[in-house]
Amino acid sequence: MKALIVDDNPSVVAILTEILKIDGHEVFTASNWDDAKRELDLRKPDIMFLDSIVDQKSMMSFVDELDESINTRIVLILNGREQIPKDTSLIVRSIKKPFNSTEVLEAVNFVGGGCTNVPKSVEKKTKWYKFLMKSKDGSGSVEKYVSDNPVMHGKSYIVFEDEPEKIYNLATKFGGINGDVLIITGGRKKAIETKVNLDDPSYITLSRTSKEDYVDIKALGTLMFRIMEHIRNNFWPVIIIDDLTQIIDNNDLNSVLTFIYQIYKGASGPVTLAVSVKEALLTEKDKLLLFRYMEEYKPDEEESKGDESNGR
Repeated sequence: MKALIVDDNPSVVAILTEILKIDGHEVFTASNWDDAKRELDLRKPDIMFLDSIVDQKSMMSFVDELDESINTRIVLILNGREQIPKDTSLIVRSIKKPFNSTEVLEAVNFVGGGCTNVPKSVEKKTKWYKFLMKSKDGSGSVEKYVSDNPVMHGKSYIVFEDEPEKIYNLATKFGGINGDVLIITGGRKKAIETKVNLDDPSYITLSRTSKEDYVDIKALGTLMFRIMEHIRNNFWPVIIIDDLTQIIDNNDLNSVLTFIYQIYKGASGPVTLAVSVKEALLTEKDKLLLFRYMEEYKPDEEESKGDESNGR
């Protein structure tokens, strides 16, 4: 499918481009009204992701000038509490910032399917039901595993440390309660395997250069796509980012904070995220933002609380 992205924010364009290209689509971009018109005439895209405000101008005037007989269907990128206009047949879907890869690909599939709603998969509901009823090995209920462990699924944790160490202790605990653990690291996989006691965790290894089996540490869109795949394909996903400091150092801090928020927004069910980060990198405002979704993990205090920690 041919996709045109019309947005003047390079970060948004980069993330959308990565998501669409990974899914096999041909992508073109425009950052202003004139370029968008030219690309529409030249490329004749099947779908256009159009920001509602481009170059400080509302793009609705641009939409009003389009011939409604064209084959391009528009997915409007909304900011804040804007609503999708109802007076044009060209706009068939909307996504709100900050969006995630699932929303983008659902919009693409919607257009590719002729703009008709497709029933949700029954498989996800079945997997969810089975998981809530019993544990994977059949030795007890999920509720028993959770209540017997000082860390809890469905909660997320932040570990303040200069170098990753305590985070591996936390990863091991989630593995002990049947978590489907994904470890995202900039280190060596073999070295980390000696620090965690997990049956069969998944790994994503980050790199500053393009290498086979590595994800570019600056490609947050690609990383988000891989994370959402893990969340969709597992019963109770646990995402461990062992060195968020490294990701912040290679990207803009605000982009990384938005990336964290998108993980929660994109999950259709309970998901646990645990990150290790150097505390000095974060302002008090940054911490307050993260604490909306996470609580600080302190191993010594957790151990001393025992089962009482479940009532927090």
